[in-house]
Amino acid sequence: MKLLLVLCGTLLIAQSRAASATLEEFLPWMAPNALAIGTSVADFKKDHPQALDFAESERKPDVPFKGDLTEALPDGSFINYVFVEDKLEGLAWSTPASPKTAEMVAAVRKSLLQTCGEPTSGTTGRIKAHGGVARIVWEEYRPTIDKNYLITLKATSESGMEVMLINETEAKKRGIKITPRTYEEVAQDAPPAAQSDKRASELVDLLAAARVEAQPSKSMEAGTPDQGKGDALQSKPSPLGESNLGNSSVTPTKQKQYSSTSWSWWLAGLSLVVLVLIATVLRKRR
Repeated sequence: MKLLLVLCGTLLIAQSRAASATLEEFLPWMAPNALAIGTSVADFKKDHPQALDFAESERKPDVPFKGDLTEALPDGSFINYVFVEDKLEGLAWSTPASPKTAEMVAAVRKSLLQTCGEPTSGTTGRIKAHGGVARIVWEEYRPTIDKNYLITLKATSESGMEVMLINETEAKKRGIKITPRTYEEVAQDAPPAAQSDKRASELVDLLAAARVEAQPSKSMEAGTPDQGKGDALQSKPSPLGESNLGNSSVTPTKQKQYSSTSWSWWLAGLSLVVLVLIATVLRKRR
């Protein structure tokens, strides 16, 4: 009986931990960052008083908070913390382009591969600084600590790097589209000025370059001329300070395997019911 109680208690603790994974567990290169998913907006504001709510005047005080709080960091990057029903559900981190962006992209991608495994991939569009719409690649990772979450990565030499962490289960409940728009969708919605201006652009797809660097094309391995980066990219589908990424090597924090929160609490509840039934039967036999 005591063993059953211990096992049930352990299970409950594990489920509670699954619902509060920290940002550095999802995104190891952001360590130290012990802010937990599920943190209330009130507790968040205590530790992040500089975070701004640009739509604060439009919200009613008695309505649960739903929206973004934006924090500017000393290195020039930004984090948009996403809240739903007063709880932190995800974030969108971005950093402006710089001479070190390509190095940062390679390090972040290496970290994600180590903590999430191989990503799925696709292409989207990006309006170029000098007109036109460029076709760029994106990658989507699913963290092993909670399969309900997705991490999307994009990066160019004009807009810098973007990383988004979102709860796919909650997003689908609210009808939020989590897959980046296709190139055709972006091109169709681009302003007429962008569509008509055909001057040369310096935009470089940094994520595409990192993919090619990490996984050389088979034609190169065989000693034959490469057909170009475009073919090589058709593979199967916040703060990043210089101190963290200056050497292009990220050592991820130790990953803990947590169950998905969508079913784990149900399992814990079922265990309690079974425990009560066993205890009842034992009393009757006495």
